[in-house]
Amino acid sequence: MIDNKKFIDNEELLENKEFVEENEMVEKRKFMESEEELMSDESDSNDFTPSPNKTLRLDNSKKKKLNKTKQLNNPLINDYLDMFKNKSSKRDLDTAFGVRKMANKSFQIGNKKIEFEEDKFILGDSSYPYEIGLLELIFKNYPTGDLVTSENLKTYGKIIKATNAHRKFYRPEESMRVNKSSKYLNYVVKALEVTGDGIPFLPKYMVTNNSQVQYTHWDDPNELVDRLRILVAERLAGNNNHDNEILSIIEELREAEIIY
Repeated sequence: MIDNKKFIDNEELLENKEFVEENEMVEKRKFMESEEELMSDESDSNDFTPSPNKTLRLDNSKKKKLNKTKQLNNPLINDYLDMFKNKSSKRDLDTAFGVRKMANKSFQIGNKKIEFEEDKFILGDSSYPYEIGLLELIFKNYPTGDLVTSENLKTYGKIIKATNAHRKFYRPEESMRVNKSSKYLNYVVKALEVTGDGIPFLPKYMVTNNSQVQYTHWDDPNELVDRLRILVAERLAGNNNHDNEILSIIEELREAEIIY
């Protein structure tokens, strides 16, 4: 004889089991659908945050882009800026009285930052159009003299003074720097002379003292001119002990009708 009560209990248990399994399947399907929606939303969102590896790759690419020197569309200025890229050209650069590259990849002359644009460079509050003679002066140790005009030289003198490139440590309160390089004697001194501004580059009178007068002997007028440039440079630095010799050389050059 069949126990009806037991049969009913077993049937209810089976139904309950099927109900639970069905619910689990429904819940699982809902979970998977919600996951798909979430992933879709994240991919479309502007606030999507990439994985740490992707972030690292992006950061590195940005750094490379930032460290890359800006290439201008002007071949003239690019030729001079490219001198900083190889060792052989770097020897031709004048980083004392001209453009030098800083550790942060920027450029300076003296104590002022210089920025290069397509058709001009900006120095402080002033801008200067690209002229090959002026670029020769601000970049090179040995400028090509035939390319430098008197106006270029005057502009260079103004740049030197505005940036204190001619003073020690590029500070206005420091004394002037003096060296015997051809760039200094042939261009820096001349550039400072033509700008004037009230600095007495040459003495006006001989100074009487008890020391014996030393006469300058010369065979080549170029020797006198080179000596005169050195003495003028010394005077610019504040040394007035050679004033008599300066005037003597000037007198010699006048008598020889080399200067008037």
